[in-house]
Amino acid sequence: MTAEKQLRMGFRPTGGSVHLSRTLMLEDLTILMGLLATEPSTDLKAAVVEENCLGKPTVSTRQITYGKLATLYGLDDKVPLFRTFRQLWAADQPGRPLLAFLIAVARDPVLKAVHQIITKTTINEVIAAKTVEDFLALTFGDTLQPTTRRSASRSIRSSWSQAGFLSAQKVRTRPVVTAEALTLALWIGIVEGYQDQRLLECPSVASLELSLTDKENLLQAARQRGSIEYRNAGGILEIRLPKWFTSQEKEWGFQRSPLHV
Repeated sequence: MTAEKQLRMGFRPTGGSVHLSRTLMLEDLTILMGLLATEPSTDLKAAVVEENCLGKPTVSTRQITYGKLATLYGLDDKVPLFRTFRQLWAADQPGRPLLAFLIAVARDPVLKAVHQIITKTTINEVIAAKTVEDFLALTFGDTLQPTTRRSASRSIRSSWSQAGFLSAQKVRTRPVVTAEALTLALWIGIVEGYQDQRLLECPSVASLELSLTDKENLLQAARQRGSIEYRNAGGILEIRLPKWFTSQEKEWGFQRSPLHV
């Protein structure tokens, strides 16, 4: 898929990173998602800036906070990635931290770049702040000053903890993965151009760190819930997510024809 089409779907492969100064901001996000659950047409910007639903001390802080949240998550159903995330969030309380992480990786280039630290770190191994700082220095060079790298390292490791990849002591752990989290990872993979068997090997699905058995169990659970169409015929896999793409998005090539089971 072209970069232009991915941008239309809500991806942010380039641009500023929220994680230079902030984390996933799960607490704030949860409040906003709660407002949408109660009243779907809520004006989130007005709720944050004018009504101060997040309890920030100044108007300036409210404006900055809303801007960071909007950059990280989209916060608008006109953004297909957020629209899909919002529906899955409503159905999946246990998996919400990982859902937030998946959308954040798609929209924050620094968070996406540093995820390879997670993939290369074994379970029960500590990820030190300096490990992240050194990676940022190597990857981004002088574009990030030492103070910025230190701030980003704190934010990134905090987000990894919030998502379940690190414990409070910054020890490597495995996140809790739900059928909804896998569905969002598959959706992201389709937008990135993956299909069927290759879809299960795409970066977003790989980031969930699932065994083959876990993948199969979650695929079956997602199919039973009506989230995906899935068929495994002698090891030949077919996966479709027709309910998550509009007619216009299907015309852009983001979803093949539905399965006929």
